[in-house]
Amino acid sequence: MKRSRHATQPESVDQTALVRAVRDHLLTLGDFGHLRVYHHGPFIVIAQPGPPDDPEDDDPVMRLTPIGASQFGASFCAPAGNWEKLPVSGTLQDVLVEATRMLGPWLDADPIIDAT
Repeated sequence: MKRSRHATQPESVDQTALVRAVRDHLLTLGDFGHLRVYHHGPFIVIAQPGPPDDPEDDDPVMRLTPIGASQFGASFCAPAGNWEKLPVSGTLQDVLVEATRMLGPWLDADPIIDAT
């Protein structure tokens, strides 16, 4: 089941800054410039972009969940479309380091999509 971004509420300043921080940190961890990062409610979603003819039809891979006091948890979008919690929590930077290590193959650029 493929889920797409359908956020109907405008981004708040905090969510915008958090999305930017996630994007910036992902770029320090590897070749992740192709990933889409956006907020959906209280979550930050990291997704593979959709095909060139429909880039908004993204494919969510990871979700960051604020758990209080500048701490986050992470979940992986399983093939069935449900979110599976990862055994990761901590600061945003720590969670991104560990989650990208665990989910590297799912976060890499898709050569088939890139070639079209």
